Amino acid sequence: MRKNRLKQISAITLVFIGMAKISSGQLIEETVPGTTAGNTGTVKFTYGGSEVTYTTVRAKDGNVWLQQNLGSSNVATAQATDQGSWGDLFQWGRWDDGHQYRSGLTTSDTPPSPNDPTGLSTTVPAPFYYNSTVANRWWAGGTSSDQAAAASPNDVSATDGCDPCKKLLAGQWRLPTSAEWETLKDAEGITNNATAFSSNLKIPSTTFRDGGTGNLNTNTNTTRLWSSTAGVNGGAYVLSLVSGSATIPNISRANGYGVRCIRAESTTPVGFINFKGKSSVWGVNLEWAVASEYNNAYYTVKHSPDGAVFKKLTDISGKGNSSVQQTYTYVHRNPVSGINYYKLSQTDLDGTQRELSTIVVEGTALEKEKIIISTTDQSVNVLLVGFESKPKRIVISSISGQNVYAGSIDNGRVTLPVALREGGYVARVVFKDNTVKTVKFLK
Repeated sequence: MRKNRLKQISAITLVFIGMAKISSGQLIEETVPGTTAGNTGTVKFTYGGSEVTYTTVRAKDGNVWLQQNLGSSNVATAQATDQGSWGDLFQWGRWDDGHQYRSGLTTSDTPPSPNDPTGLSTTVPAPFYYNSTVANRWWAGGTSSDQAAAASPNDVSATDGCDPCKKLLAGQWRLPTSAEWETLKDAEGITNNATAFSSNLKIPSTTFRDGGTGNLNTNTNTTRLWSSTAGVNGGAYVLSLVSGSATIPNISRANGYGVRCIRAESTTPVGFINFKGKSSVWGVNLEWAVASEYNNAYYTVKHSPDGAVFKKLTDISGKGNSSVQQTYTYVHRNPVSGINYYKLSQTDLDGTQRELSTIVVEGTALEKEKIIISTTDQSVNVLLVGFESKPKRIVISSISGQNVYAGSIDNGRVTLPVALREGGYVARVVFKDNTVKTVKFLK
C-alpha cells in the first residue's frame, strides 16, 4: 500500500491548477434527517474544488442516503430531463480525479500499469480508461474478492479500490453494498426507473459512459448506480433501472456510472443529529446534538491541525439514558490559524468507543492572554481570557491619566457600574501574583 499522505490544500476550496495533487475530503457540516421516512437533512463538503451542500433523506429502509448523485447540482425535479440532477460518472474503484466528468475530461485507450488501483496517478486530471478489447479495459482482471473500500487514494491496493463516498464525505458515509441496494429497492417499492424517481431517493434517469468506447451513451432509459460489491470477470454490481425492471447485475468496472452514497445506521447508542463548529473571538465554538442516548458514558472531542494526528481536547459526560434531544457545547480556546479538524466520538458504559463525525473549521489563533473590553451607556464589561492568576483590582483611566474608576474584582468576567463619555481609555488589571496588564479601548 502507498502510505504517503497527501496534504489537503484547503477544507473549503481545492483549486486545480495544472497537475494538482488529489486531496481527501472532510465533511464540513451535517444535519441528519429525522427518523421518519421522507425526512430530509443536509451535508456540506468539498467537491470539484467548491463547497457544496447536498440534500439527504431518510429512506424506508431506515438508512440515510444522499438524495442526489455525486456531482449533481440539485435533487431531481423530473425523471429524465433535469440534467442538473444527473451528476458525474465514475469507474468502479476510482475517486474524483477528473475522469468522472461528463464533459471536459480526457480519455485513454491504454490502461494504467498495473491495470488496478495501484496503477492510477494521484495527480489530476486523470483520464477515463476505455478499450474495445474487454481484457484491456479498466481493472479487467478483477475478481469477486476485490473491494472498493479505501477512503483515500493513498490507501488503495491491487485488490482494493477507492470508495468516493468515504473519500469525500468520511464518517459513516460510503458506497452501498449490493445487498443494501436490494433492501432499499424492496422497501421503497422500486420496480423500474419511474418508481425510482418517485421514491424518497428521487433517482433520475441518466446517461452513462461506455467503457468500451469512452463515449457517452445518451439513452436515458438505462440508469445504473454503483454498489461497493465486486463481481467476477472485472465486474461489480450496480442498481440497474430501465422502464420495465429494477435489477442488481454484475457489469464491467470500466463503465462510468452514477454514485449514490449511504450513511449506514451504526449501532451507536446515541441518535446523532449533527456536529458543528464556528470560529469566534473566544476560539472555536463546537456544538453537537443527539436525539437520544442509551448506555452512553461520555463524548470525546479531538483536534488536529492537519487532519492526520488528533489530540484529545476533552471528555464531556453524556446523559446515560435519555429519549430527549440533548445539545452539548465546547469551546476550543487555542485553535491554529487556518484549518482546524475536530473529531467527535462517543463511548459506551462498557468502554466501547465509536466515531460520530469529523468536521473542518477555519480558525484564528488567539492570544494566550487577552483583556476584552466592551461598553454600554451605563457600564463597562470586562473579560479576562487565558490568565493563570486571578485578578484582584482594576483601574480605568482616561488617555490623559485621570482615573475614572477603581475597584476590586475576583473573577474573569465582570460588569463595572461606570458610565463613560466618548473617548479613549486605559484599563489596568492587577492580578494576585502582582502582575499588571493593561489594554487601551474606545467608548
